[in-house]
Amino acid sequence: MKPLLPVGIDLGTTFSAIAHIDHFGQPMVIPNGEGELTTPSVILFEDDRVVVGTAALQNAIAEPERVVEFVKREMGKGRAEFSRKFGEREYSAEELSSLILRKLKQDAEKRLGGTIEDAVV
Repeated sequence: MKPLLPVGIDLGTTFSAIAHIDHFGQPMVIPNGEGELTTPSVILFEDDRVVVGTAALQNAIAEPERVVEFVKREMGKGRAEFSRKFGEREYSAEELSSLILRKLKQDAEKRLGGTIEDAVV
């Protein structure tokens, strides 16, 4: 059985990070899948998949209509005030933020070899 790993998450406006307490009792930022300590809080909607992080940020200038940035600023607003439609689906700020959180969680689970079920955001 994989260990359960509690983490702390900084869901930032421009960059996000995830950390845990290591086996020495010290806080440690967990590198993402690209080896970076922070993940750009940027989402790219491609035709068949969603990309979060550095690859999404690199496409922000070339494909701005497919990229969402600064979504944290819109949290708490209803769909009437803020939403983004990609394909047939419309996303609220909270749903977009969940895509960033999902990437942080998946990358951390791979790096640590455990399951994350508890987090402080």
